[in-house]
Amino acid sequence: MHGLRHHVAAAGAVILGVIAAGCQPPDATTGEDALQDFATRYAAAWSGQDPVAFSMFYAEEGTFRINDGETSIGRDAIAATAGGFMEGFPDMVVELVEVREVGDKVQFHWRWTGTYTGPGGNGAAVDLTGYEEWTLDDDGLILHTHGHMDDVEYERQLSTGSATEATASEPAPFQRGPYAVGSTNVEVAPEYADMGDDAMHEVLVGRAKKPGQPGSVTEVLKHPESAWVTQVQVPDDPAMYGPASGMIMPVATFVAYPSGENSQPRSYRFPYHDARYGEFEDILDAGEEPAFANPEEKYPLIILSHGASAHGFFDVRHAHNLASHGYIVAVLTYGDNRTLVDGGMNTHLSYLRPLLTRAVVDSLLDSETFGPHIDADNIGISGHSFGGFTALALAGGPFLENTDTVSDPRITAAVIAAPWVGGYFGGEELFAFGPNNIELTNVSIPVISFFGTRDEATLASFILPAMKQLSGPTYVVELVDQPHVFEQGSWLDRDNWELLFFSAYLKHDPESLATLRTARSMAGGNEDTQLFDYQKLADGD
Repeated sequence: MHGLRHHVAAAGAVILGVIAAGCQPPDATTGEDALQDFATRYAAAWSGQDPVAFSMFYAEEGTFRINDGETSIGRDAIAATAGGFMEGFPDMVVELVEVREVGDKVQFHWRWTGTYTGPGGNGAAVDLTGYEEWTLDDDGLILHTHGHMDDVEYERQLSTGSATEATASEPAPFQRGPYAVGSTNVEVAPEYADMGDDAMHEVLVGRAKKPGQPGSVTEVLKHPESAWVTQVQVPDDPAMYGPASGMIMPVATFVAYPSGENSQPRSYRFPYHDARYGEFEDILDAGEEPAFANPEEKYPLIILSHGASAHGFFDVRHAHNLASHGYIVAVLTYGDNRTLVDGGMNTHLSYLRPLLTRAVVDSLLDSETFGPHIDADNIGISGHSFGGFTALALAGGPFLENTDTVSDPRITAAVIAAPWVGGYFGGEELFAFGPNNIELTNVSIPVISFFGTRDEATLASFILPAMKQLSGPTYVVELVDQPHVFEQGSWLDRDNWELLFFSAYLKHDPESLATLRTARSMAGGNEDTQLFDYQKLADGD
């Protein structure tokens, strides 16, 4: 197997695909469905152990190169290269993560698993991700392939094995925590309680469609003086904050916290989809102060940041579950649409989000109500989609390389689900944090990221390379066959990974950290897999 190791080390190692079952040449790749089918068969054939069939995916004069390695030219040379891998890894499997046209190229993103049990093998398991960039000819065959993968991580796994061997674990799901949960008041005034789900949604996102209709959640509250509303002065800087420049913007937040047992809890069902997303278990009355489970204890703070065109009331159950485990949880409703410009790029929202979030953190820490009970050295943030972007910006990622983007060094750990880090606009790539998201090297706090393999809104082809840019401890979890808004089982998986992660990095529990390092997936829920080749640990972890 020495020849294989030498070839892969020189070429960068790889997953480049093969042909489908039946060993038939692929059909021309015209159209999105045909391309998906082509890529699916290409990936599936990797485990077919047929290098000649592999070569049939290529034009007669096709070329095959990995990173900066030597180029295999022609079908015979390509078959020989693929055959080396197949011989070295008899159980190898390639999984299609995503295939997408980018200009005149096609990007094929893959995950490769296998065991080095071929001639000269040491039994090491590999678990790697990367992508290939294809140029197709007029017949729909591959004319040129340039593969991209992490050489250093491949060599490390080939020498020592990946964390997917016997050391990998599947932790049991967390149960409800030991604490009762209270929350701040968010009762809706009677005149708005029956406005209907659609109208309430418009209020929550800040999109008033009719004259006289409330324009934000702060306008429909029964006890606005008892709700947690932060008045945020936006700097007078139109270049950054656009139509929000100079405004005073109220931001409504509900805060869930570990409470003492209450013999008569005041439950409340927020009038939106019949409280489908959770019921407030014990809401404070107007003017009432919270009673904490232990008045002398300081609890870590977690900020929940929702996606675009969403709101915090999707996270009622989520927040209560976190609080039951001993966290103070602040759930923002940004009302992004209050300053949305129809048809515009609305880049000002990407500057506004971290500004508003930091102001809410300030209000909590400075208050007599929550400040004395918050462990200010352990503040986390969890966000989905645009909320994931918000978390990365607050953690030090400058939007479009603008170092005036508001950050918050008090944030010490981040959970990001399907984070927006860029995408295609007008056929061109746009990266949120500088070219190829290079400015994410400024993010040095621990981060755990989740992505769905069927997500067409925040693409794995942007998320995965971005996670390589982070400079702090990093964990990446693949949610198999999940769209942008996950199915219920995958939200449960996210919740359990999140609790494990925050226990490790906000409560500094060594057992949780050890489990996080080796956990392959969460028991229960849907199919999820930690991608160990993206895992990055701090010195001493």
